[in-house]
Amino acid sequence: MNKKLITLCVSVLLSMTVSSQSNKFNIGITGGASLVSMRGDYLFEDEYKSLLSYSFGASFEYNFSKHFSLNSNFLFERKGEISIEKYEFGNNGQTIGEDYEQTNLDYLTLPLLAKYRFGDNIIFFLNAGPYVGYLLKGEYTTPNNLDLGGDLTNEMTRYDFGVSMGGGVTFPLKKSLALTLELRHNIGFANVNEGILGYTEYNTVSSNLFFGLTYQLGK
Repeated sequence: MNKKLITLCVSVLLSMTVSSQSNKFNIGITGGASLVSMRGDYLFEDEYKSLLSYSFGASFEYNFSKHFSLNSNFLFERKGEISIEKYEFGNNGQTIGEDYEQTNLDYLTLPLLAKYRFGDNIIFFLNAGPYVGYLLKGEYTTPNNLDLGGDLTNEMTRYDFGVSMGGGVTFPLKKSLALTLELRHNIGFANVNEGILGYTEYNTVSSNLFFGLTYQLGK
């Protein structure tokens, strides 16, 4: 192996070790409930509704100073929506029944958020930044009719991207351990549709309520 590459790797490891000893890094786990939906060219309020879902993963934070840091997560997120189909009868368009279809889109998501903290013992924070996502699987189900459903993975764009923003509070538990509560909203900008349901554009939207445990590396 090239000696210069070995020297570079050793230097990076040493710098990370020194940084962690000076409380530069926080690591942790996070997860919670999500409220997810989709927006598109042919979606109207009486045709769809939000879906209660979930997300979980790992958290990483690099502290530049007492007030500023760079925060990221490696998350599994289930996004999607519930589409409502109404059955009508007669010339007056009277609704005689309805069925619904649930769309589940499973993503690996990586946000990169600038974070501002304030407070002394209990710490409040605001954060915002971009995110990217990779679709693992897409499917639809019809809970009222167990015989119907199907795979949407190949009909969806694999990559998603957008912006995340939110805020929360951190409660210290021990010297290096803390509990975090965060509310985050994510708006997708990528058109994830590749021909499904006749929509010309289909974007993801989600709101997360995260509970997390973080550990501060170093003394």
